[in-house]
Amino acid sequence: LCVDTTAFPRTKRSNKTIMEAKHKKILQKNHELLSNDLDLDSVKRFLFENEILTGEDLEKLALPTMTETQKKEYFLTQILPKRGPGAYGKFIEALQQDSHDDYIIEKLENTQVSEAELKNGNLPCDDRNGPGTNYDFAIFQAKDSDYDTLELKQFLEQ
Repeated sequence: LCVDTTAFPRTKRSNKTIMEAKHKKILQKNHELLSNDLDLDSVKRFLFENEILTGEDLEKLALPTMTETQKKEYFLTQILPKRGPGAYGKFIEALQQDSHDDYIIEKLENTQVSEAELKNGNLPCDDRNGPGTNYDFAIFQAKDSDYDTLELKQFLEQ
């Protein structure tokens, strides 16, 4: 999922402390692997117990109208990166709880992030809008009084 978010306002949550840029890039570069192979149920329990996820997050991730892939996409793009600088480390700890996730941890730890990628702020997602067009992995967000509800609604409509 690639959405050019430069024209859209940020949600209220963007004012919170966010994940380090390097860790966001690592998640972004491994998005397909995580979307396919992540056992979200075991990870979300650990992250809730360690106060990275809220009860509201768990409710959103339990919606019956969302497919497992949509839940993972939402978790990886809208929840985890916005949970502060300690969220990535806790995410790795959550993966370590399940020995089946060792290959995911190894892939994340071996992912290289260049200074140029960090400086640029985005990774090229595709070339539909020209070579090197940059995108965030954020879901379309619009200005509304209830940001989270609108954000989730638009995510589900995709």
